Amino acid sequence: MKSFTFIIVTIASLSSVLEFTNANTDVYLNTYGECNSVPSSEEESKTFCSTIITSEKCQNYYNNPDKVIGDGFDELDIATVHYHREKAKVVCQTDDTKTRCPIGQYFIDISTDSSVSEDDYILKSCRSKVCIDATSSYIVAKEKYYSLKYPDKMENFSKKFKSQNELLKCTDPDAIAKANAKNSVVNSDTNKVTTESNSTNGSNSKNGSNNNPSNKNNADASTNSTSNENITNENANVNSNANEGTSTNNKNIDLEQSNFGESISFDKKIALLIGFILANVWAETDTSESSSTSTTTTSNENVFFFAPEKYKDLLENIVQKYAEFTKSKTNLKGSRKQIQKSSIEMVYSNKDEIEYGNEVRELIKNKSDKYDFILYNTLHTYTIVGRKLINLKKLISLNNVEELDKGITKYIGYKDDSLVGIPLLANYGYMYYNKYLLDKYNRPIPQTWDELYETLELIYNKERIINRYLIGYLGNLPESYVAINTIQEMIYSYRDEKNNKEIPDYRSHNSVEAMVMLKKLLDNFSTKELFQLEPEEQIKTILTGNVIFARIFNFPIEEEYKDKLNFMPIPGKHSGISGSAIYGYNIGISKYTNYEEKQQKLSVVLDYLISEEMQKYLAISKNMYSPLKKIYDNTTNSDTKSNEYGSNTSICESVDCEMLRDLQFFEKPINYYDSYDDFATEFLKIIDNYLYKNNATAEDTLKHIDNLTLNHYVKNNSKIGIFTYVLFGFIVFIMLTSYILMFNRKINVLFVFLNNTYWAVFLYGTFLIICYSIVSLGEMTQEKCNLRFVVLSLGVPIAISPLLLRLIVLYPESNKYSDHVNRNFSNYLCGHILFELLLCTLYLLRPFDVTNHLFYLEDNTLENFQSCDCGHLPTKLLLIVDIAEKGLEILIFAILIFAEWNIKATKTDIISLTFCIIFDILAFLIFAVLYFISFKTKEAYFWARVGPVLLFGLSNFFLVYIWKFAVMFTSAADELETKEAYLTKKTQNDNLRNITRLSLINSDGRMTSTKSSASNNSENFINKIIKCHYETANSQQEMNRSNASNVNNKNVISTTPMN
Repeated sequence: MKSFTFIIVTIASLSSVLEFTNANTDVYLNTYGECNSVPSSEEESKTFCSTIITSEKCQNYYNNPDKVIGDGFDELDIATVHYHREKAKVVCQTDDTKTRCPIGQYFIDISTDSSVSEDDYILKSCRSKVCIDATSSYIVAKEKYYSLKYPDKMENFSKKFKSQNELLKCTDPDAIAKANAKNSVVNSDTNKVTTESNSTNGSNSKNGSNNNPSNKNNADASTNSTSNENITNENANVNSNANEGTSTNNKNIDLEQSNFGESISFDKKIALLIGFILANVWAETDTSESSSTSTTTTSNENVFFFAPEKYKDLLENIVQKYAEFTKSKTNLKGSRKQIQKSSIEMVYSNKDEIEYGNEVRELIKNKSDKYDFILYNTLHTYTIVGRKLINLKKLISLNNVEELDKGITKYIGYKDDSLVGIPLLANYGYMYYNKYLLDKYNRPIPQTWDELYETLELIYNKERIINRYLIGYLGNLPESYVAINTIQEMIYSYRDEKNNKEIPDYRSHNSVEAMVMLKKLLDNFSTKELFQLEPEEQIKTILTGNVIFARIFNFPIEEEYKDKLNFMPIPGKHSGISGSAIYGYNIGISKYTNYEEKQQKLSVVLDYLISEEMQKYLAISKNMYSPLKKIYDNTTNSDTKSNEYGSNTSICESVDCEMLRDLQFFEKPINYYDSYDDFATEFLKIIDNYLYKNNATAEDTLKHIDNLTLNHYVKNNSKIGIFTYVLFGFIVFIMLTSYILMFNRKINVLFVFLNNTYWAVFLYGTFLIICYSIVSLGEMTQEKCNLRFVVLSLGVPIAISPLLLRLIVLYPESNKYSDHVNRNFSNYLCGHILFELLLCTLYLLRPFDVTNHLFYLEDNTLENFQSCDCGHLPTKLLLIVDIAEKGLEILIFAILIFAEWNIKATKTDIISLTFCIIFDILAFLIFAVLYFISFKTKEAYFWARVGPVLLFGLSNFFLVYIWKFAVMFTSAADELETKEAYLTKKTQNDNLRNITRLSLINSDGRMTSTKSSASNNSENFINKIIKCHYETANSQQEMNRSNASNVNNKNVISTTPMN
C-alpha cells in the first residue's frame, strides 16, 4: 500500500513540475488583475483612482466576488477580494484637505523605499476621522485574510494586529509626533528614491530581468510577496505589503498567489518533489508506521451548540444541512478544507422559556466554556448575558456585517458597539384578519386602530347573533415575555412620526391612547382568558375561523392553511404608521469559550448560518424572519442561480415579501436588570392590575411601568441633591476661608501641630472625601462607580497621613523610627499616597459593575435604582487589603494617642484626635451595618452610602481643624508658646539626635534615672507604651530649659518651620 502511495505522490509531484496552474486562475488574473493592483507612483494612482477602481467591472468584482469568481469559491477567496478592495479604497481615500490618507500613501512609498514602516503610517492616520475609519476597515480585512491564509501563524499575527488597533486609538501623542516627523523625512527623499528606482527598473527592463507586468503590486504580489516558509512563528511579519512589487530578480518572483490558483517557481517545485520523495521513502522504510498516515491532518473537533429543546426539529435539520455543506466543500476543495471540517453537536435544554434563560445566565455567570455557541433570548441582549459575549465582527466577513446592519440585527443584536448576537430564529409581530368576514361586510383592511375598532364593532355586533362562538379580538398577552413585546409594540404604533425608531415616552399622551384602546378591545370584544392564550392555543383558535382579528407572532403555516389565513401589518395611530416587535433567539459566543482556538471553525459555521440560502430555507420552511433584508427584495429573488448553499428558490413565491419589507421595527427600551425575569414579573403584575383587575387608570399604569423601566436615581435638582450641593459648598467655603486666616500670626500659633503645607494636604484629603457625596448624585455609571471609590480611597490617607506621621515623630521615647520619619516626613507621606494610587490602579483593572435594585414605593409599586457592586474576586481581595490597611492605620493612631496622652504640650491636639478616631470607627461600623440592610426607597439607599462617608470626613474636619479656632479663646499665651517650643524641639533634625529621651519626669518632678532609661530597651513594646502613657512632661521647667536655644535677642520664640 505504501509503495502504491509513493508512486502516486511521485507522479503527482512530476506533474506539478510540468504544469501547476488553474484555468479559473488564468481567467481571473487576466480579467480582474487591474482591480487587484495597487499603484506604485503618484501618476499611476491618479489613473487607478479615477478610472480603474470606479469602473463597473471592478465595482462588480469588489461587491459580488462570489458571482464573479464562480463555482468553487470559499471563504478565503472572499476574504482575499475584500482585502484587495480595502487596499484600493485606502489608496484613493482623501481627508478633509483632499490629501491622500497616510495608509494609502504607504503603498506608494513602499514601492520606492522598503524601509518605511506601516505602523508609522497608521499613527499618522490619526490626523483625520475619515482616515482612521478607512485604516480600521483595512486592518480588519487584512486580519480576516491572514486568519484564513495562515491559521497556524495567527498567534503571532494577532499580536501585531492588536498592536496596530491600539495605535489607531490615537492615544499616544508622542508616538504620533515621531511618526509624522519620520514620514516627513521619508517623503523628502521620495523623489530621489523614485528616480533611482526608475533608473534601475529601466536597466532591468533592458536586460529582460523584470519583464513580468503583473509583478507591480498586482493580485499575485498583493496577497504576499514572501512565500510561506518565510513567515515563521519566531518572526511573524504582518506587513505583507512591505515587499510588494519590489522584486527585480526572476529568482525572487516566487509569488504565492491568492486562493484562486497557485504559481510556484521551477526551483521550488524541484525542492517540493524531492521533499515528497524523501518523505515517502522514509514512510516506506518505517514498518511501524500506520497505513492510515497521510500528509494532511484532518481535525474533526466538534462545535458545541446549546439551545432550547422546543426548536430541536428545526435545528437538527440545520445541522444536517451543514454536514452536507461541509462534505461537499471537502470534496470540492480537498485537503485544505479538510482542516476546517467540523460538525455541529447540539445540546438541548428541556426547560421552559424563563428557566432556559436562567440556565443561560448561570452558564455565563459561572464562566462556563462547555459550549461554543449559545442560543439566547433576544430580550437578554442588555443583561449580563449580552455583556459577556464576544464581538462577532471578529468572525464574520465584512460583507455579512454590512448586510446584517441593514436589517433587524441593529435592533436586537448590538450591546453598545459590539455585535453580541445574530438573529437565528426571529419572529415578528403582525395582525391576522378574517378575510371572509371583511369581504362579507364589505370592509377594507384597516390601516389605523380607529378603523380596526369600527370594523370590529360592526362585524362583531352583527355576526355575534349568528355565531355565538365568534371572537372579536385576540390580544396576544400571555403570562410570558411575549406580553411585554405586545404592549411595547402597541405603544410604538401610536407614535406621531413614521421614521421615529423609539417608542413614545411611557407617560406621554400617545402611550395613554394606546393603553385605552387595548382596554376597549378587551372589554368589548374579548375576555381575559382569550387575551392570555399561549401562542400555540392562539393558533388553534384562529384556525377555527371564529376570530375576526388577532395580534400574533409569525408561525409556520402548513400548506393546507396558506390560502385560508391572511395577515396584515399592525395598525397605527395614523395611516402609514405601524409597528412590529421582534422576538426570538440570537446566536452568540461566550467570552469564556476558547473561541480563538476554534476561530476558523466558528467563522465557517457562522457564515453558513447567515448565508443567503440558509436564511431563505428558514424563511420558507419555518416562516422565520431573516436578518438579511435583501432576501425579501424581488430583484434579488429573480436570480434563480444555485450556489454552494443550495438552490436559490425565490422566497417571494412563499412569503409576502412586500409586507415583510414594510414592517416597522423599533428600538426597545434598554433593560437594566441582570435578570430579565424580575422585570417581566413586575411588568405583568402592572398590566394585570390595569387590564383585568381594574385597579388602576391608564395613566397610573404607565407611570408604574415607567418607574420599573427607567433607571431612577437621586437627581441633582431634587431636595436631597440641592441639600448635598449646599452642604458641599458651605464646607468648601469654610475650608478656603479658614486656610487663608491661618496665615495670620496670631492664629497660626494655634496650628503649629503641622506646618501650613501639611494642613493644606489634610484639607485636600477632606475635600476628596466629601466629594463622594457629589459623585453619588445623578445617574450611576461604571465611571462614576470607579470615581467614587477613587476619591474615597485617596481622600482618607491624604487626610490622615500627615496627622499619623506627626504622632510618630512626637513619640515620647527616643527611637530610630521616629528619627527617620522626622527626617523623611515628605517622603513617607508621598509613599503612602503612591501606595493608595497603586491600589486604585489595580482596582481599575477589574472595575466596579453597575447593578440594579427594585425598590417598593409607598403605593406598593416598584422602581428601578442602580448602585455600584464589587463583583470580581480580585477586586474583592484588593478591597479587603485596602480595608485592612486603613484599619491598621487607625490602630496605630489609637496606640500613639494612648502613649502620648499625658504630654501636656500637645494635650488639646491629642484630645481632638481621640474624638476624631472615635467618630471614624463609628462611621465605619455604620457603613458596614447599613451595607447589609435592604431599603425601600432610593433616598434611604443614598443616605445609607453617603451618610457614613460624610460623618467620617466632617468629623475629621471639625474635630481636628475647626477645633483649633475654638481653642484660641481658652488657651493662655504661655501655653501656646510652650507648645510651639516643644514641637520645634521635637521636629528639628539637628537637636533630635541629642535627645536621649524627651525630658520626661514623674509626677513628683524628678528626672527618670539613666538606669531606668537603659532598661527600657529590654522592655517589651506594650510595657513601653503603658510607661509612656503614665509619664508626664513638665512643660514649665523642661520646656523653659529648651526654650533658651529658640529665643532670639528680643526674647521672641523662634518659629523655625517644622517638617
